[in-house]
Amino acid sequence: MSTPLTSLGSANAYGQVQLWINEDEADYGDGLLLPIRITFESGNEYQSKVLGRGFWFPLMEARAYPYSERLMQVELLCGKTIFLIKDSKSSGQYYSANKKMTGVLDGNKFTLKQEDGWELRYKDGKIWQAQTDKGRVLTWYYRNNLAVEIKDERSGNSAVKIEVGTRGIPVGVSVNGKTHSFQLGKRPRIEYIESKKVIGAMDDTLSVWSYPDGRKDTYEFAVTQDLQPTLKRTDRDGTSKTYQWDAKTGSIVSDGDWKYKIENNGQLPKLRRYNDKGQEEFRIVDNRNGVVSQQMLGVGTQITESFRTPGPLYGRLRKIDIIDADGTRRNFFQAMYNERGDLLRTITVDKRGYSTTFDYDGHGKITGEKISFPTDSKLLASLTGREKELVGRVKEAEGVDKKEALMDLARFYLFDLLNVQKATTVVSQLDHQIGYGLRVQLIDHNMALSPTQKVKEYETLLETYPEQREDLEFLINMRKEESKRWASK
Repeated sequence: MSTPLTSLGSANAYGQVQLWINEDEADYGDGLLLPIRITFESGNEYQSKVLGRGFWFPLMEARAYPYSERLMQVELLCGKTIFLIKDSKSSGQYYSANKKMTGVLDGNKFTLKQEDGWELRYKDGKIWQAQTDKGRVLTWYYRNNLAVEIKDERSGNSAVKIEVGTRGIPVGVSVNGKTHSFQLGKRPRIEYIESKKVIGAMDDTLSVWSYPDGRKDTYEFAVTQDLQPTLKRTDRDGTSKTYQWDAKTGSIVSDGDWKYKIENNGQLPKLRRYNDKGQEEFRIVDNRNGVVSQQMLGVGTQITESFRTPGPLYGRLRKIDIIDADGTRRNFFQAMYNERGDLLRTITVDKRGYSTTFDYDGHGKITGEKISFPTDSKLLASLTGREKELVGRVKEAEGVDKKEALMDLARFYLFDLLNVQKATTVVSQLDHQIGYGLRVQLIDHNMALSPTQKVKEYETLLETYPEQREDLEFLINMRKEESKRWASK
């Protein structure tokens, strides 16, 4: 149910303006939350029955329909869209490229089975029912072809209801008994007559979304002097941003201080944006080979590779490389899978060369964790020099300075040399009244301790630091939950 991501800034993968706005969550109890999320897309002329042209309310308007003779387009409740391939050997059967999702077309009904255990059912192309991974069934009820209610068939609870005005036009949505109201305004529609742009019509579209607490989001549509469409959105906190796009293609032109350049290359377009500060970001997708190159401020250039061969591994992340400011390319992340596409191991390497390895059981649960020391000779030499310097400080210092020197040495052993035993020896020389944070970190970073053993260590620490009860009880409960997960493997 996570929010779909844009590709670069406010541009989606096709270079069009894409805004995702999370309005609320519908609570059906026992941890079942549904997203009240809307989206605007500059290249989308979809006429939402709830919010007008260019907007979409996925939870109430998800659909499934043939995209082509061999592809079924399926819209999920979160707003993501997937494509299923028709099985040439089995009538009415569909599957995703990685074979993790399957679909069945039976007359006017289509059923999608997701890898997370959820099942979505569509009737006449519209969302009709959802069965959760725990067997709960939600049903969408329609009036005049408009979804107006989502009911939990077990409890009878309807945490989401569309409120309709006297003329049969939606005027709001009730979420958990509280009303979000909205108003429709006008949006200029740009048309081409003999290659000239004109305002051909004014379409109904969302102009105000009012929250239960009285705050509002506003959407003001207009055009520039050369008839390029614009949208000024002001959110509930008063922050405004204006978006501009090309009337013909829907491609984004600007987003606040950022200006965009869209380069079509026969696949997904190359996306670039820049500002008056001389800063630049880009995203280039080689969909055929599963390679994505992305440059982001403060991150550098990141090159992501995924599997593209049809089968269980399709779309799975393979590795991530990073190109640093000096041009050095280094591996940041690797993932290993079995032949079924189940994750077995991930390795993350930081800039210094420290690597963290997680092992998995094939069902997404972590079975082991290991931090490995770097092998670079220059780094090792610098660490040796740093250790001599810190040990020297401890020997020479007195009073408060000695305490600070001991804490610096303990941190060095724990976070740089990854030596819990040496760090513990140093911390034992500190008065119990100081170094509480270090003592907690000694427990947290000790890979030799199981969750149950860490609980015992925290309980012992609580006897020494009763004033830290709230903090330590939180850690104790967290590790107890982790211990239960380990025991269930």
